Amino acid sequence: MGAERKRLTGAIISSLLIFAVDYLIGPGYGLWLPYLLPLIFISDGSKKQTYTVAGMISVLMVGGHFLPPAPLPPISTDLNRAAGIAAIWVASILLVRSATGHRHAMLNRLKLQRLIETLPVGVVIADSRGEIVLVNAVAQSVFCGAVTGTAFGPEGKYTLHRLDGSLLMPGELPLSRALKYKEDIRGMLILVRCERGSERVLSVDAAPISYETPFQTGAVAVLSDVTDRTHAESERERLLAEFEATVRALPDGFIIYNPDTTIRFMNEVAQALLGYDEEDLRRPFEKRAQTVIVSDLEGKTVPRERYPFVRALKGEAVRGEVLRTRVGDKTYWLSMSAAPIKTAAGHIQGATMDFSDITDLITLQQSLAESEERFRSMFESHQAVMLLIDPETGEIRDANNAAAAFYGFSRECLRGMRIQEINRLAPSRVKEEMQASVNGKEPYHLFQHRLADGRVRWVEVYSSPVHIQNRRLLFSIIHDTTVRKRAQEQLAQERNFVNAVIQTQGALTAVLDTEGRIVRFNRAAELLTGYTFDEIRGRSVFDLFILPE
Repeated sequence: MGAERKRLTGAIISSLLIFAVDYLIGPGYGLWLPYLLPLIFISDGSKKQTYTVAGMISVLMVGGHFLPPAPLPPISTDLNRAAGIAAIWVASILLVRSATGHRHAMLNRLKLQRLIETLPVGVVIADSRGEIVLVNAVAQSVFCGAVTGTAFGPEGKYTLHRLDGSLLMPGELPLSRALKYKEDIRGMLILVRCERGSERVLSVDAAPISYETPFQTGAVAVLSDVTDRTHAESERERLLAEFEATVRALPDGFIIYNPDTTIRFMNEVAQALLGYDEEDLRRPFEKRAQTVIVSDLEGKTVPRERYPFVRALKGEAVRGEVLRTRVGDKTYWLSMSAAPIKTAAGHIQGATMDFSDITDLITLQQSLAESEERFRSMFESHQAVMLLIDPETGEIRDANNAAAAFYGFSRECLRGMRIQEINRLAPSRVKEEMQASVNGKEPYHLFQHRLADGRVRWVEVYSSPVHIQNRRLLFSIIHDTTVRKRAQEQLAQERNFVNAVIQTQGALTAVLDTEGRIVRFNRAAELLTGYTFDEIRGRSVFDLFILPE
């Protein structure tokens, strides 16, 4: 307000001085051109001030008409003054319009500045010459504290690179391309390297700016800091690669199911045993089940809803269920385990199932009932790890060569040990598990066994009671599942990692299956849409987010 008063005062004083000069030395008050000068004082003033000064000048020029006669003829003097007054008012109107436009431009610029400062992304605006004219605080921070240089390249503090580390040339920068070629750039990833050594990865969108004219007025770039997301994606890719390499190396079959019973992943062992092709993986369970018949140990057909992976999709964990599976003209005995895949909130997003082909082991156990001599021959020469254990004391009565090789103890040493020295469970628990096997209640067990060198291995143990030389013993077949267990742990780690990344994302994140149905929905998406995951799980994304035409 003080500056405006000073400008108004200056305009009034200058007007009076010009009038005095005009009166004393002017040719009949004909010096109307200098009267334009006071308007300079209020060129940025308000409309009221401009018109007030213009009116005062008009009064002075008209008032001069009543002073002593001028040297020029009166008619000429009057016309001269009229022309001067007209010029004054034309200039005033033009000044008012110019000042109004300037104020509107400044106000719009201020609004734009305030708007982009509230955005969670960086914004950089360049004029048609490439000069940076507007930058918000987010952009300053991601560019190492200050945006330097022009749209055609930075000047100090940081350098811009591709993700592979190669330097970006001026003509390759998003703002440069938007200005020079009028390109719309979407999602260009740029590596920013600061002088102090830190690095950020930015996703950049850029576009030219035009306003009601064919002439381009500049360009704008919108920056998102995706450093954490890029690192998370790299870590996720690493975990997935490790997981896939592990499960492909498993000697057992491994399958990951989608909630709709289609297959998301299957390793080569499972694919070879079940005979599925790529088309079968996309088919729902009802169509695939026509080629497979499953029965239990007693020969009864297992209903489809009791298949291990189907139960896992309903939230049940299944461990070591032995089922006879007929695929075409081949029959296998499979030990199956299945577990649901859950988010941190407990939502089921699929299931995993792994299985071991134990056909040879079942055949071996069945042959025992036929001939003790035949059993002894198979026991000695078989490659599977086998033990004969006294269920009352836990003493290992015999161990085959495969057991000696696996545990690292000699056969003589094993025959002098108790199973409690190998099994990491408490001795009382080991005795309970042995009694369950003796009674036929639980033939399958999952234990951790200690080797001679101190290493610990996860093992599946199949135990059944046998009579050898009139003694009741437990015949145990041990199957090393350490690699499979690690694969399951890697899968859980990858799943938990991905869930954590999705849930902590500030942006709306939804994960879809191949049919466009929602299988994951993060907290930000719930807040933005007003839906909970339970409300929209399984719904089509097209129904939920795309408005009808």
